[in-house]
Amino acid sequence: ESSLSNSLSTTTPVEVFSAPRNLSGTVMSPTEIRLTWNDTSENESGFRIYRNGKRITGVGPNTISYVDTGLNENTSYTYRVASYNEAGESSMSSGLELETPLEIPSSPRSLRTETLSPSSIKLTWNDNSNNEQGFRIYRNGSRIATVGRNSSAYVHEGLNSETRYCYEVVAYNRSGESGSTNRNCSMTGQAQPNFPRNLNVTPLSSSKIRLTWNDNSDNED
Repeated sequence: ESSLSNSLSTTTPVEVFSAPRNLSGTVMSPTEIRLTWNDTSENESGFRIYRNGKRITGVGPNTISYVDTGLNENTSYTYRVASYNEAGESSMSSGLELETPLEIPSSPRSLRTETLSPSSIKLTWNDNSNNEQGFRIYRNGSRIATVGRNSSAYVHEGLNSETRYCYEVVAYNRSGESGSTNRNCSMTGQAQPNFPRNLNVTPLSSSKIRLTWNDNSDNED
C-alpha cells in the first residue's frame, strides 16, 4: 500500500424540503392581507414571503402565517412562500392572487337644511372624501335619494306644508357606506291658500253690491 493522500474533510448539506403548501389569504382591510400556509418541512431556518415576484420579508421556523401591511387599496397582489435553510431555498408554493378593496369613504360633514318653499327643502353638506361613488340621502331613517360623486347639495321636493323633516347624508362606494352626517331638520312653510271660486255679484241698491264666492282653501287667514 502506498502512502496516504492528503486528507480532505467535507460535510453533507442539509436537505431542502418541499415547498410550503395550501397557501391561502384573507383580505383584512384595504391595506392588510393575512397569509397562511402548511409547513411541510422539519429543518427549515424560516420562510420567505414573495409579493409580485419580489421578496418582501422572512419569518422564523415553524411559522405558518404572516400579515402584509401598508398595501394600496383597490390593488391586486400575487403571493408565494418558500422555506429555506443553510442549504438553500425550497421551490415556491403555488401563487395566490388577492385584491384589496376600496377604502370606505370618509363621512360627509356639516349637513345644513334650508326651507325653500312650502313643498321643498334644500340640503347642503361638505364632501370629505375622494373615493366615493356618490351620496345617499336619508329622511327619518329611510333612503329617499342618491346623488353622484362630488355632490354637495340636494333639493327635496313634493313635501307637505307645515311639516318637520329630518335628514342625514352618507357617502358610499362598492365597499360600503360611510358614517352619517349630523342630523338636521327643517319645517316646510305654510302653503298659500287656494283661490276662491264662483264669484257672484248681486246689486242690492244704488249704493250696495253683494259679493259671494266659494271658499276653496283650508288655511286662509
